[in-house]
Amino acid sequence: MAGQESAWGWMWVYTSSRREDGLEVIPYFEAFPTQEQARAHLQRHLDGALPDAPAAKAAPMLRAVRPGAPVVVRCPPDTWLVFEIPSGSTVDGAATAYVDRNRDLLVRGLRPGSGAEVLKRVRDNALVLVVAVVLFGLAVLLGPFLLVTSLVDSGASPSCEGRVMSPGDVCQVSSGRGDTDVFDYQQMIERTQSGNTTAVLLGVVVTAVEVVLVLVVARRRMRERARVG
Repeated sequence: MAGQESAWGWMWVYTSSRREDGLEVIPYFEAFPTQEQARAHLQRHLDGALPDAPAAKAAPMLRAVRPGAPVVVRCPPDTWLVFEIPSGSTVDGAATAYVDRNRDLLVRGLRPGSGAEVLKRVRDNALVLVVAVVLFGLAVLLGPFLLVTSLVDSGASPSCEGRVMSPGDVCQVSSGRGDTDVFDYQQMIERTQSGNTTAVLLGVVVTAVEVVLVLVVARRRMRERARVG
């Protein structure tokens, strides 16, 4: 290419444990006269990818790059970019030189915790956190309330239609089938205690869920901090 003006090419860069520097660089073999032509060829390449391939996710990101702006599309752990090929350089040589100059930026950009991936995780975590806070608030209010109310009511006299019963009283309770059952004072105490037992168990369960939610949210946030760090 000696005696010619600079050309343009595009390459695919991704992380690889097989490489000592952690980067695998695959430049497209052909050079293009202009940046726009190299970008258009890269766009066709990404558009032709299978739906579940990383390149398919990168295709709309490339279309969103403003004309004239540096063409770098990051979809960790993959990056596609358009680079300049100086006059007298080969495609492979220019690609290697570009990666050497920008290695630190490329490595940081290819980390799973970079760019759009971080923003996506932040949004997901925010939604999870809001739901957890709402459930936690309900559990904080409901669990202790059920426990305290049940324990307080366990020693109280039974009531019938809002009236406190005394020994010797009877209470008529209508069932859903239209029948009427009659309970004496002692039987109403047993019914009340049975209901209190159920409420106590429900209170214990709600309080346990509250504790589990706190642990799950705390553990998830610790994991996310570790990934981003």
